[in-house]
Amino acid sequence: MNKAKIIIAACILIAGFFGYFIGKTTTPIPSPVSNTQVNLQNEQIKVTGIDSTKQKQIEDFADKFYEYQQQREIDKLLALFTPPADKQEQDELDSLLGKDYATGDEKPLPRLFSTQGLSYRVPARYIRTISAQNSAITVLVDEMRVMYSGMEYVGYTAQITKLTLDLVDTNEGLKISNYYHKDVQGKYEGFGAY
Repeated sequence: MNKAKIIIAACILIAGFFGYFIGKTTTPIPSPVSNTQVNLQNEQIKVTGIDSTKQKQIEDFADKFYEYQQQREIDKLLALFTPPADKQEQDELDSLLGKDYATGDEKPLPRLFSTQGLSYRVPARYIRTISAQNSAITVLVDEMRVMYSGMEYVGYTAQITKLTLDLVDTNEGLKISNYYHKDVQGKYEGFGAY
């Protein structure tokens, strides 16, 4: 019996040394969020084609837009957009609202802010430029988006995303005609989390 105890103790000791050696030689996994990813440089907003009063109106409108996003007030948020101009825009809106799968009297569950590709928070944003030409207003915004990742890295990640808000003046005030990532068009495309 003493011989068996000695063999077991020797195996435990060898396994311990082996585990210690492996732990010393592995490299740590780098953090997926670096300090540069969440660096929103504070610069003066570049403004062209409007006066300071209109600039303040646009900035207040953008504040309301991001406040509704933060509070997840989907109806108020989408009311800031112009009505869908065609069937494709209506289909995109119905998808965000979950109306494309609801049947009968069933109340749809919105996809916006609840599904993996549309769920994120915007704790910080910075307006880079506001430019107006004729009645078209373009606002370029850097958003810091925080989202949960269940794929290669489980946990929260943050990244800076460059987005464009195209605004138009209507009888009801400013409205969003398009919200999209840089160089990608689509009325509601900017709600995608990437």
